[in-house]
Amino acid sequence: MDSLLPVMRSFFNGRDKLRNWSYLALTGYLIAQFCRGTSSTLQINDNLEIITPIFSVISLSQLFGSGDAIVPNVMGGVPLWSLLGAGPLNLMAVAHVLFGGFFGIAVVESVIRILALWSMQKLLSRHASVKDPVISWGVALCFAIMPINYSVMGVVMLAPLAAMSFLELLYGGRLWWAAGLATYPLYAPLPLGFPIFYLLGCLMIYNGVKDRKLILRALCIIAPFAAFYAAVEYRILCQIFFHAFFTSHRIERTWPSFDTRINIHDIPRLLMTGEGEIYTSGYIIPIVILTITWVLSVPKRFLNNFPKVLWLFLALHALMATLFALWFTPVLQPLLIWLHLDDFYLCRFAYMWNILLYTAWAMALAALPRKKIYPQILIALQFVYLCSVSQAAAILHDPHVMTYNQFFSPRLFAKVRDAIKTIDGKTQDSYRVVSLGMPANMPLYSGFYTLDGYLNNYPVDYKDRFRAVIAPDLDKPGLVPAMMRGKFDWNGNFLYIFTKELAWYQLGERYITRGEAQYRLHGAYPIHITSDLSGFYPYGARYLLSAVEIADAWKNGLTLMGVYADDNSPYIIRLYRIHRPVGSS
Repeated sequence: MDSLLPVMRSFFNGRDKLRNWSYLALTGYLIAQFCRGTSSTLQINDNLEIITPIFSVISLSQLFGSGDAIVPNVMGGVPLWSLLGAGPLNLMAVAHVLFGGFFGIAVVESVIRILALWSMQKLLSRHASVKDPVISWGVALCFAIMPINYSVMGVVMLAPLAAMSFLELLYGGRLWWAAGLATYPLYAPLPLGFPIFYLLGCLMIYNGVKDRKLILRALCIIAPFAAFYAAVEYRILCQIFFHAFFTSHRIERTWPSFDTRINIHDIPRLLMTGEGEIYTSGYIIPIVILTITWVLSVPKRFLNNFPKVLWLFLALHALMATLFALWFTPVLQPLLIWLHLDDFYLCRFAYMWNILLYTAWAMALAALPRKKIYPQILIALQFVYLCSVSQAAAILHDPHVMTYNQFFSPRLFAKVRDAIKTIDGKTQDSYRVVSLGMPANMPLYSGFYTLDGYLNNYPVDYKDRFRAVIAPDLDKPGLVPAMMRGKFDWNGNFLYIFTKELAWYQLGERYITRGEAQYRLHGAYPIHITSDLSGFYPYGARYLLSAVEIADAWKNGLTLMGVYADDNSPYIIRLYRIHRPVGSS
């Protein structure tokens, strides 16, 4: 024990104590996030719905096998490469396949947040002139624990790693920094991660203005990086630009057209959040400090010494917000569709807002007089606030928050699976299911084969066949059906059975708990459906899993087989058998 005391004393009070304390705090944060295993609370969003269930049905042989492998569980069977991020070089997919859904998330998030802490501190201390280690480590720690959607975590939080690696190579650093750039595509699928070129372009322009020789060197760094990114994602690029493998449902998008004046008024919000793609709960303290610093200019040298690259980045950021505000207007819409840029949402420029904000915040803290405003207190407040809005603390302000196990409810779906096998003698690979009142990908997690789903790339003829079945509900008059048509026809990623009475759930969180089904539907329980769901029978669908009761189900080609619940699940599943269409053989 006595031999440990000097080690502990050196760890907590030595030269590297700030580094050690930062990593210790991050470790505690990660332990709090995942220590309860699958009973941990989680932020429910469409990223959880699309990534975890789909990756759960991919096998190692599919992931590392032929590029033409088919994933049979998903929407009648889709090519592996059409699934966002599903490839042998995508470490998020590899982690899910090797460790399973929850622990795959835990491994990936831990690696990304640790890399974010290390790279952000290096970026601030080496390239942002933040010499105070309290500020560089404190801001980096806050950056590393900010709340963010899982699917874009690598895109946002590894931006400092890419930027620092680029700058080190630009100024003659060792070649191994290329590994930092090469890491980025492994965690950031190109349709989400392309804004990194926007960041690197800003850095290239700024440094090229100071020394024109650096422009050629920067291009020699960016070109191999882009080539490697394209090599990792070449199949999805071929599909997006050339429809090389099948005609995607994206060609049928009917883009809405909005009033230009209304959209221009939306620019300030777009500057901050993009199109709701990132959480903004961690922005309060940094923005207040930046505002105080810019307005009061204390000291005045701050604005003069503020790196021009951040001013350039902020100006381009405002330009991108303006362009996106004009996205759905007659000003830009025809041009974007003609250039195939409609597949790359400009709103994703906001993924780079976090690195800009936290870098500027660190510089503001460094510029403010330490005797009047104490950086340690502000950083500590930000850290405590970010911990309070983390998923581990969600139970403190939302007593109804779901755990990982509750959201996917594997025991409940196992009851449904066993009931089908007991009653009809069928195994899961011999039939397909469709869902109502719950995320269509959720049954995938429990091994079911689905006909519906949430997917960003699939054949357009599949969408057309699906729409033909649900058209009686989708084409009803009124505002709600019009919104459903917009979700189905314009977006197209949500291949759901849309119904008027459940529209507010299907357009929002897309799941209905037993309490909501019983108490909140206000007379729409049981619900009425107009579509004849026996139209799904020829495509292999034999059962409907519904979170709500369907009135006169026989009129919709359905027969109720049973109602299933579980004490650990917030759902009630009504199992309906789908009839063979009348007149079919």
